[in-house]
Amino acid sequence: MTLGNGARMPTTGAVYTVGFDTKVLETAFVGAGDISHCSNNTFPVTYDDAHLGSIHHQFVEMIFPLITLPNGRQLSQEVMTEYLTELRVVLAKQVARSALFYKHEAYSNEKEYRFLQLHRADVPPPGMKFRARRYSLVKYTEFDWRSVAPDALKRIVIGPSADRQRAVQFARDCLRSYHAGEAEITLSKIPYRAV
Repeated sequence: MTLGNGARMPTTGAVYTVGFDTKVLETAFVGAGDISHCSNNTFPVTYDDAHLGSIHHQFVEMIFPLITLPNGRQLSQEVMTEYLTELRVVLAKQVARSALFYKHEAYSNEKEYRFLQLHRADVPPPGMKFRARRYSLVKYTEFDWRSVAPDALKRIVIGPSADRQRAVQFARDCLRSYHAGEAEITLSKIPYRAV
């Protein structure tokens, strides 16, 4: 999916691709966060593994002096264990958080834009669902954009291998049944060759 005002959205096969007004969708998503239970934010993904590696290297360099900081202070084993555990947790949180913003350069054609929802650890996320992925279940929650940003949907692009007449009619039927606003229906201009 590509988000953007007036952006051309490539699609392949018989699939449909939808395009949204990014500002409307972002505003609705960020505003849907409840500060007591979760926070919502959005950001583009950066495709630069070397930069992410550099950030992680800096984290490790900053942690090294803190590892030896308690030396010679006659601290109990219990205090040392608690201190080193806290250091590991802080480092792991920073490494994991920074990794959310990056992907390998090989995926740069995705131009991914992430909608991230962070929840408190002591409160289960409301509306948690599961979907199957090969040999595991993936947890997810739905963002009901139709109820908070019904005008965000701007375009439906039909893939090049679809039966054009039937696909257009299906898209129109879906819009009429499930969407109150206006959305443009277009056909992909990408040539499609079955292999």
